[in-house]
Formats: sequence, structure tokens, C-alpha cells
Amino acid sequence: MAESGSEGEGGAEEVLRFEAVTRRFDGAVVVDAIELALRRGEILALLGPSGCGKTTTLRMAIGLERSSAGRIMHGGVAVDAPAERIFAPPERRNMGIVFQSYAVWPHLSVFENVAFPLRTRKVAEPEIEARVRASLARVGMQDFAERPGGKLSGGQQQRVAIARSLVYEPQVLLLDEPFSNLDAHLRHQVRRDLRQLQRELGLSILFVTHDQAEALAISDRVAIMRAGRIEQIGAPQDLYERPQTPFVRDFLGRWVKLAAAVDAVRGGETHVALADGATIVALQGGHAPGARVLVAVRPERIAFVADDGRAPRNAIAATIRALHFLGDQYEAELAFASGETAHVFLPAVGGWREGQTIRLELAPEAIHLWPAEEA
Repeated sequence: MAESGSEGEGGAEEVLRFEAVTRRFDGAVVVDAIELALRRGEILALLGPSGCGKTTTLRMAIGLERSSAGRIMHGGVAVDAPAERIFAPPERRNMGIVFQSYAVWPHLSVFENVAFPLRTRKVAEPEIEARVRASLARVGMQDFAERPGGKLSGGQQQRVAIARSLVYEPQVLLLDEPFSNLDAHLRHQVRRDLRQLQRELGLSILFVTHDQAEALAISDRVAIMRAGRIEQIGAPQDLYERPQTPFVRDFLGRWVKLAAAVDAVRGGETHVALADGATIVALQGGHAPGARVLVAVRPERIAFVADDGRAPRNAIAATIRALHFLGDQYEAELAFASGETAHVFLPAVGGWREGQTIRLELAPEAIHLWPAEEA
């Protein structure tokens, strides 16, 4: 596992730590010796495809699953360590959790749904009343206290689930695909509300998602998981701009990718020959002349212009094979002379048409070069 940027350096207090934690099911390794730390006051996302182990990691954090090896520390105290025969059940961990289904009981009122964790902890009735009212107010549901859980919209159920998870003032909040059941407009609104609530209360949040935009939008750091392991962890911008493995590169966002070979290296510039004979210049070093590489550039770092016959430096010609109007932009499939293709977004203005030849002008500093054998 690699951590990107300076955020991996010490300083912040850790409220939750996984030390070489492994989880096996019937001999199959689902989580494989992961090292991970949640810091006080941060939002850390576990991002990855289905089946990569992120939900199992979350369930081990709160104690709904036991680890098979390693150690989980909460507030500096071991809460799950098989080799030491230590396991603290969920009620002894100061954590709240919001499930993907929200788990709001339809036969109970909003008030009683939120009060449930306090009643199981034998909290006195006057304190229950005060805490529940305060928790509902935090999520804007104070006027719905007597409404049955079964009469709530999806967004209201999610707010109730968050209120219930916060009512006993946990140190850590765990979220499992928290926005997946909401429509697009409500999803954006609830994201903003959650971020504001997290800042106001100083919460430490660990959440699971397969949605890249969701993870990048609200997280302080993102851990990308693959096949039970953490592939890379870092600030969202670091992961997006400086992926350290081909999996992270291809998992986050789009790229224009073309096979090439290093032609020459001079003066801090790497001159690269593409399959169609064009030559471009990258500022990235580390590749010897003759090396086969993959050129990768984010589409948003490319200037797309109609081909006017000029051949400026770092320009590649392509043909628009297919064009789809999306309102504020076009989605286009481009075909290169080499036979390679790429999918990009083009501005809504520009008079684009299928069959048109366009020019892609690449910023040298935006070009990533990957060894062909790793690509």
C-alpha cells in the first residue's frame, strides 16, 4: 500500500487503526492484512469495486464481523485481536453506524427509532428526551418526531438513521454506501449536509462507497481497495492526479491512452513516438530511449480544437467516430490513426460532427508515461 502526498506524515490523533487485519470466509481471504488509520476529525472513504472487501472492513470496525488475524485499535485500545483473544462487541465500541438500507423500523415513530440505542443502554428517560430532540434537530427532523418510520421518504429515513447513530455521541461514525438509495438531486444535498454536520461536531467518519464522485467530493482522504488490499491511500486530488498503480489510474476518472515508445531524453524532456508516427514531449522522466510506454492524459488537460491543417507541438489528430449530446457537453468516441480509441467530453459549443477530424493539444506537464509491461 502507498500513501500519497504529505498527509501520510504524523501529527493527527488516530481514533481507529487496523494493523495487518485479515478476514477469511471458508478459507477465502476477503480482507488481506490491511493497514489503515482513521484520524480524529477526518472523513476517510473506502472506495473500490464490489467484492473488494470494503464493507467487511467496515463491519469489522464496529464488531459485526470478527477479524481472522491482526489487530483493530479504537481510541488506543485493542477491540479485536484474535491472537490475544480480545474482542469487544459493538455495544462496547463508541461508534455509530448507518447501513445502506437505513434500518428505520416502520412500526416505530421517528422519536423511538432514534431513542432505541439509548434505551438499550439503560439511559434515564429525561436524558433520552433531551438527547433525541437534540439529535433530530441536528439533521433537521425535529418536526417529524411523532411520524411513523414507514411514512418517511428515502432522504428522511437517511436523516433519521444518522440522528440515531449520533444520539449517544459516538467517537466514530461508520457509513455503508450512505447515499446509494437517494436520487441525484437529494444525494448532492445530503452530502453537503453531512459534511457540514461533520465539521460542526468534529466527527471522525469512515465510509464505504463505490461512487468515485462521492468519495472525491466529501473525503479528506480516500483508500482505494482491490481484492482485499489497499492499493493506494491519499488526498482525493493526489490520487486523481498522481495514481501510483495502473488499477488506481484506470479506476478514477477517464484517460486518453496511447501506445508509444521513448524516442529521446534531453534537457529534462522525454520525446515520445506514437504508433502513427507523431512525436510528443512529456516532462516526466525515468524512461530510457527505446522503452515502450503508455501515454496517458486526463481529457480535461487536453485542448480539443477543429483541425486546421497546422501541426503544432504536442498535437495529435483524431476522428470523431460517435457523438452524443448531453446538454451541457458532448460525449465523443475518438478514433486515432493507430486504431486506438478514446471516450472524451467536448464542449457544447464548437460545431462538432461525426466524421470530423479534430486536434488534441497536450500539455507536456499533464502527460503520464507508464511502462508498457505495467499498463
